Amino acid sequence: MRLLLLTHCFYPSQKRGGPTVSMTNMAKFAAEFMDVSVVTIGYDSDGTKYKGINEGKNSIFGCDVYYLQNNRMADFSEMIQNINPDVIYISSLFSWQYCVPALRIAKKKKIRTILAPRGELMPSAFSMKHFRKILYVNFLKCLGLFRNVEIHATSSDECNEVKKFLPHVKIFTVQNLPMVSALVSQYIKKSVGQLEVAFVGRIHPIKNLDVALSILKNIRGNVTMYVYGSCEVPEYYSKCKEIADSLPENIQVRFEGNVPHDSIPQILSGYHVLLSPTQSENFGQAIVEMLMQHRPVVISTNTPWRELAPNRAGYDIALDQLETFAEAINGFVDMTDAEFREWCDGAGAYISERLKLGELVVQYRQMLVGE
Repeated sequence: MRLLLLTHCFYPSQKRGGPTVSMTNMAKFAAEFMDVSVVTIGYDSDGTKYKGINEGKNSIFGCDVYYLQNNRMADFSEMIQNINPDVIYISSLFSWQYCVPALRIAKKKKIRTILAPRGELMPSAFSMKHFRKILYVNFLKCLGLFRNVEIHATSSDECNEVKKFLPHVKIFTVQNLPMVSALVSQYIKKSVGQLEVAFVGRIHPIKNLDVALSILKNIRGNVTMYVYGSCEVPEYYSKCKEIADSLPENIQVRFEGNVPHDSIPQILSGYHVLLSPTQSENFGQAIVEMLMQHRPVVISTNTPWRELAPNRAGYDIALDQLETFAEAINGFVDMTDAEFREWCDGAGAYISERLKLGELVVQYRQMLVGE
């Protein structure tokens, strides 16, 4: 069976965030039981061309990966005909350059199609350019392009949001595949009055780095926050730097820049807590990777990872309760090493219970193959 993946986010991108990890992991897994072709673009979000990648067809992870250099992913009708897929998987509803023509070709040729909105229909994400997005979705409906299309949602919350727009489509609710290498953990000691915090994500308003920095204004003890991520909005980055520079002397912030995705699990293992007051995450690769390192997280309620505190895995807090974020961080600052170790154990147990990899790979196979 032949599978065609269409995505902007694929290896070796380092600046497109979690979707790159999710799509690359899915392609690797699918290649074990399908003939997989991937059509993507040959440069990162900042326009930097990928090194060691040939324009056109490359053999990577057991897949045929086609890198296009001109961003005209709409010009692949002949490519689809040559690949002759049994299934087309489209990552992103609003990447119209390839989503619309792919849906049209799939409808014409009656090719089974799976569309993954990747959180784009979640309220926080959909509110950006809201009117344009409503027009776009209604336009696709009028063309009948959602007819017989199946949807891949990665959480029950995303499934519910999809149903508001497309109440009659078939929906698979299957979590993203994490990096299996993230399953290794190294414990680090914790001293009372001291905390090492990580922030991992694109430096973009939707990730709320400015909110994370503002939370630190009310933190006691000696705290250092390390920020990892690519700068997507320069003026927003400048705003965050100004907030960081205004923090009290007991709070240090270090902007570490972008790092390769496969190094993130090891990097996260060197910190006590992940802080992520994000506006929207349909999965949250960095959150999962931190929990898999047996480290607690302090995150917003806009992710699938809930009921953290009862499991001593961290805290999920509403964004209108910033003082509660500060209380949570202060609680970790005040912990002894023994107390912190209990929360590390809780984080590991929590993610192990909720992310059952054996069941997950079965669900992916059923979704892709249509079993």
